[in-house]
Amino acid sequence: MAHGGIKLDTLAPPRPLDSLPIATASVGLMSPVSQHGCFAFDRIIKAGHVVKRTRKTRSWKPIHLVLRPNCLSMYKDRDETQLRHQINLADITAVARQKDSKKKMDHVFAIFSPARNYHLGAPSDKDAQQWVDLIRAEARIDQDDGDPTSSSSDAERRPSSSRAAALHYSGNERGSVSDFDFSDAGPLASTTSWPKSRPQPKRNLSQQSNIGATPVDERVVCHGWLYVLKSKGRVRQWKRVWLVLRPKGLAFYKSDEEYAATHIIPFSSIIDAVDIDSMSRSKQYCMQVISDEKNFRFCAPNEDSLATWLGAFKSLLIKRKDAQQKQVAQFASTSTTVQTPVKPIASPQLQPPTPTATQEPLTAT
Repeated sequence: MAHGGIKLDTLAPPRPLDSLPIATASVGLMSPVSQHGCFAFDRIIKAGHVVKRTRKTRSWKPIHLVLRPNCLSMYKDRDETQLRHQINLADITAVARQKDSKKKMDHVFAIFSPARNYHLGAPSDKDAQQWVDLIRAEARIDQDDGDPTSSSSDAERRPSSSRAAALHYSGNERGSVSDFDFSDAGPLASTTSWPKSRPQPKRNLSQQSNIGATPVDERVVCHGWLYVLKSKGRVRQWKRVWLVLRPKGLAFYKSDEEYAATHIIPFSSIIDAVDIDSMSRSKQYCMQVISDEKNFRFCAPNEDSLATWLGAFKSLLIKRKDAQQKQVAQFASTSTTVQTPVKPIASPQLQPPTPTATQEPLTAT
């Protein structure tokens, strides 16, 4: 359009909102707005005063903990002016009650993620359990208990190092040497590479325990070489150990001969087993076993071995959970079916006939 020798550009008609790529991309990332005009992601589910254990000095310091639908925030005080830590709920692999090994703090609960663990102390036992239940519900940890081959975190939310093709161990199968990979076991090579003409090596105790009739608690679910992270003072180092997992516990041995266990963790004290981030370049496939008082970090030789160990732990944990639920259901059924005493119906009693007065015959005198 020309006006007075000056060329004016006409304005283009506005584009519809649905054709804007930025608008459509940002809609899914925006938090929904409640009826009160507040963002739903900013809604506070629970907030309160707790204490947190420091990593270096192991001392307990007060913090203000706030749980929201997508994150867990730790502030210096209740004013929420200084944020110390923030955990995405999608990164949480486990939340559990624990005991302080030094007996300095009561009502302790722990939050586990692939990168770091957090130990917190609540003012009461009820408050600690409420924190655990709410965080587990918001992080949707309970929804992943059905798959024994995956970690506690959702595979869609965080890439897991576990493979879906891992071996399934329900605890009823009897372990075989061919089921495990001992490629990192030094002189004990993988059984799949043994020639047929080579004589079979002497079986260790865990392999012999699956021959013949064996108690359920003694049956071997998984065994093999792993590295365990040990700390003495402030020095941490990896040590190669032979582990044997049975329904009754996890045993540590110095060699595969299993002469005497150096340490035994009762399985009743094990809460969960989750995979964690790699600890170093040489320790890529790591997992963490969570118990009541202490956590143990292990490193497997490869990804398949890690998936096998996680599947073994998950199968035993699910089996124990099912047994506990059955006991609760049986107890509930027996308590509801308490027999009430039946009141006997009184039968009408037959009254004896009243004797009638009989007139004696008169006798003549």
